[in-house]
Amino acid sequence: MEIKQIYYFTEVSKYGSFTQAAKMLFVTPQALSKSINNLEKEYNCRLFSRENNNLILSDIGRRLLPQAKALLEDYYAFDQRIKQLSEIENGYFRVAIVPDSLSILDINLFKKFRELYPQLNPDYLELPDRVVEEYLETGLVETCFHINTLPNQDEYESVLLCSSELCVITRGGNHCLDKKDHVTLKDLADKKIVTKGESFKAFELLEKAAQAENITLNYEIKTADTSLAFNMIASPGYVGTGPYAMYGVLEHTGDTAVPFSPSLPWNIYLSYKKYKPVSKPVQLFIKYIKENYSISD
Repeated sequence: MEIKQIYYFTEVSKYGSFTQAAKMLFVTPQALSKSINNLEKEYNCRLFSRENNNLILSDIGRRLLPQAKALLEDYYAFDQRIKQLSEIENGYFRVAIVPDSLSILDINLFKKFRELYPQLNPDYLELPDRVVEEYLETGLVETCFHINTLPNQDEYESVLLCSSELCVITRGGNHCLDKKDHVTLKDLADKKIVTKGESFKAFELLEKAAQAENITLNYEIKTADTSLAFNMIASPGYVGTGPYAMYGVLEHTGDTAVPFSPSLPWNIYLSYKKYKPVSKPVQLFIKYIKENYSISD
């Protein structure tokens, strides 16, 4: 006896016809009839009888049907459990991350998760912020850390992890922001702005605010080379941009970070699709992040 034969038995009893059951099972009526006949021969019993061209459960068939259904339920539950355990044990998954987010949240975030779930195998991808959103949208990752809300936010569940704002940055002997508590866009009119190439959203946020105030800003360079960007913003007349929270973490660097007025939000979220089930390892990761790092929105 095979589990498939038990399944066929319950389906034929449901439709009362080899032909109708075969359509639903995507097999031929002949194959279905043969499977039932083999089961009957194996146990020397009749499961069905024919009445007016319909298949009717025999007395033995009626007694066996509830147990057959229970057996199938147990089988499917067992099958699902094996898959869940296998998924956890072989729990490879990928998380896309915007640059600098780990330093802002907690440098030990991933280390603690690995200690809690040593059987999982996460792969963390630090990508330009716009690419992070594309990875989530196209399903290349099931969850990601991203900046501010997503373009199609209604399709996602999001957890706020850090509430911050964009700021203007200088380094070393560059004192053009000294004694300022806030910086307006007009304050930047005579400055050369250096932006990091992987932080597209910082550029877009700044440019949108400038257009709203009809102010033209002078962008000197957009580069993914952090050393080059830091060297340039150490020179008088140059400034950079970055999240304020980052410079709260790195106070010992001697950098100056001054927020904008009006404020330009720079919040970090963890997001995943609302209507698409995520794998068990990712469920555990999301649960861990919610319990340890989420804040009120």
